[in-house]
Amino acid sequence: MTEKKSLASLNIKKEDIGIRLDKILLKKFNSLSFIKIQKLIRIGFFKVNNRKVKSNYKVNEADKIVYSNNSITENKFKKDISSILIKYKKQIADIKKNVIFEDNFLLVINKPYGIPVQGGNNVNFNIDLILPILCENNSSIRLVHRIDKNTSGILLLAKTKEVAQNITMLFKENKIKKKYLAIVEGKLNKIIGKITLPVTKKKIAGMEKMVIDPYSKEKAETSYKVIDYKKGLSLLEVYPKTGRKHQIRVHLQSINHPILGDYKYNSINNDNKEVSNEKMHLHAKEIQFVLNNNKYFFKASLPNFFKETIKKINIENATYE
Repeated sequence: MTEKKSLASLNIKKEDIGIRLDKILLKKFNSLSFIKIQKLIRIGFFKVNNRKVKSNYKVNEADKIVYSNNSITENKFKKDISSILIKYKKQIADIKKNVIFEDNFLLVINKPYGIPVQGGNNVNFNIDLILPILCENNSSIRLVHRIDKNTSGILLLAKTKEVAQNITMLFKENKIKKKYLAIVEGKLNKIIGKITLPVTKKKIAGMEKMVIDPYSKEKAETSYKVIDYKKGLSLLEVYPKTGRKHQIRVHLQSINHPILGDYKYNSINNDNKEVSNEKMHLHAKEIQFVLNNNKYFFKASLPNFFKETIKKINIENATYE
C-alpha cells in the first residue's frame, strides 16, 4: 500500500503580498539555500493553488502555498541550518562583526570585499542567503539595494515591508546621498568633475558588460573630487547621483581613469610594483537620508588592503578609517 503524502500549507501574511515566492520560502525555510529553494519550486515540490509556478511568482492574499510535509520537517530544517552555520562559520562571523547599526527598522552592514549580495551561477555564500541568520527574530528583513561583489562598504537592509518600500522610493527619487572612495589609474585633469553619460547593458564577446550608450534614455550621473595623486594613482571621493549597475566603474573608465583592480573594466597595466592591484579599490564609504522624519548618517571603515594602498602610495592628509 502506498503511503499517503501529508500536505502542509503556508499562510500568506500581509507583508508577503507582492513578494516573490522564492523570497518568501527562503525566509520560512531558512535552512535551505536560495538555489535549492528555486530548484524545489521548478520541480513542483512547492506549488501555489495546486499548480506549478515560477520562482519569481509574486504571491497575493488569496494564494495557498502547499508542499509535502513528509519530506520537509522542522527537525530537518534545524539540521540543515546547523550545517550552513558550520560550513560558513567564518563568513557569517565576518558579516556579523561588520554590523554598523541596527534598530527596529534597519540593519546596516559594512560588506566585506569579495562577498556577493545575492545568489547566482557559481555563487554559494551570499548576504541574501543568511538574512534569517543575521536577524533571527525578523522574517521580513530584506535587501533594498545592492553593491557589487568586489565593492566593499555600506549595505542597507530593511526590517519591514513598509521601510523597504520607503527606502526604495528614496533611491528612485535620488534622495539618498552616497559617498564612495576609489583609487584610480592616472592623474585627472580636473580636481572636481561630473560625468553624465547614459549606461546600458550589452553583450560583448559573450560577456555581459555595462557600456556608455549615448542613445539610451537611462540617465546616469557621477560627480567626483580628487583628494590626492601619487605614484601614478589618484584617490577620489565619488558621489553617484543615480544608481545604475556598475555606474561608477564604467564612468571612471570612460574618462580613461579606471579603478585599480577592476579587471572587468580596467585595461591599463599598472606598473607600480609597490601596490597590489589584485582587489578592486572601490568602497561605499558614507550614506545619508531622511526616513520617517529621522535623519540617518552612516560611515563604513575601509578594508585593510585599501588602507595599505593609501599608505604605500604615501597619500598625505588621508584620515579615512
